[in-house]
Amino acid sequence: MSPLNNSILYPNEKCRPVPNASEISINELKKWLNDEFLNEPIKGIRSVFDKYDFKTNTRIEEFVLSTTLPLEDCLNDLKVYYDMLSYDEVKLLTDIEQSRYLLFVGKNLKFSRRFIFDEDMFVELYQLIRELDRLIHKLDRHT
Repeated sequence: MSPLNNSILYPNEKCRPVPNASEISINELKKWLNDEFLNEPIKGIRSVFDKYDFKTNTRIEEFVLSTTLPLEDCLNDLKVYYDMLSYDEVKLLTDIEQSRYLLFVGKNLKFSRRFIFDEDMFVELYQLIRELDRLIHKLDRHT
């Protein structure tokens, strides 16, 4: 895309799309997580989490909700397949499940119904998920 088209489509940093999660560096992730955009009230379309009976008011609340309870559900659903997975896959899934982010942020949301966000804990979770993604893609190439 030419610089002219890029400047027309994305006139400032706030309008730029979030980069591909598998390609974003830790520094870029931290910059994105500290963006004032995340603390703004949500206007218009919101993610719907009827299953969890939460109403989010800010983007960070929506982010916390979407990165905790659905992930916990997914991890629980995968447990029945652990015997079919490699040791490394199960270890990473267990590390993700036992991550400080899910244990602290997820449990606070689930049991206290409080939205708490910790950037460092999220970065640790993000790194574990990226490691799992790399492992899965490495295994895919060998099969």
